[in-house]
Amino acid sequence: MWQALREAALFHGLFDFALLATSAYNGNIGWIHPRKGFTGYLLLGVAFALVLGLAGVLVRRMQHYDLLF
Repeated sequence: MWQALREAALFHGLFDFALLATSAYNGNIGWIHPRKGFTGYLLLGVAFALVLGLAGVLVRRMQHYDLLF
């Protein structure tokens, strides 16, 4: 079961950490949208990188099981 869920748990945890770390950097407790432009753009970049990384994992898994054309 862990093999099926490890990437999802890893990426979900990293995404949540990025959200809460950005909020804490701005001096907030919990999730509050960043008010500074730079941290908002940085957060979007991190989120985009995580989504691309997860897409890469999905493509590799699909190639491993011959599910891609």
